[in-house]
Amino acid sequence: MKLKTRTFYIVVLLMLAALITPPAAPAEGKKGLLVYSSIYGSTVEVAYWIKQLIGPENLLDVKPLSQIITIKPYDYVIIGSLIRNEKPAPEIYKFVEANQDQLSRKEVAYFLTCGDNDETQILKTPGGTPHLIAGRNYLTDIMEKYPTVKPVVIGGFGGRQVMPTLNTKDALFTWLLGKLAKEGAPWQGLDIWESLMVERVEVFANQIRSTILGLPAREDWVRVG
Repeated sequence: MKLKTRTFYIVVLLMLAALITPPAAPAEGKKGLLVYSSIYGSTVEVAYWIKQLIGPENLLDVKPLSQIITIKPYDYVIIGSLIRNEKPAPEIYKFVEANQDQLSRKEVAYFLTCGDNDETQILKTPGGTPHLIAGRNYLTDIMEKYPTVKPVVIGGFGGRQVMPTLNTKDALFTWLLGKLAKEGAPWQGLDIWESLMVERVEVFANQIRSTILGLPAREDWVRVG
């Protein structure tokens, strides 16, 4: 009987302790910023896709360059861009230039959307040096120009071109590339040229999770289509 009474009091005390002791605060995760430059929509679509893949429970603001005032509140920054002349967009260079001191002290990742995704291609031009093109190769210039900003993850995913929506300059450039292609441009005759590689986006997001956030890789991707 005494044993039962003592057990009863112990249980009551434990219940009271649970009510009195405040629950431990959850560990505060890193806060991230994904900033992007997009013209026709591929980059912004991928930006929000990456946010979903990293996990909505993780703090990640997605904003266009035009909305960025400061990057001080963020622990890490993901920078996404289209390409222009085998490089990220000029406004991305301006952003990195203006914030390179802070970026050099944060964890940074780069990603690109572009029309081609075969990173084994070698471009040979008259009088030029043969060099690799496509995908992540287009990040070489910006990484060399701002060596203090050291990305821990980089990605090149391919992209999408909706031919009827291209502005005059881009339409002319695409037409010229098609004429220069020795084996015929794969987008010729198409209204939409889709070169986005889904797996590369998933790998990039998992690298952000593991390398920057210290989280396990996700394998529960839900694909549409």
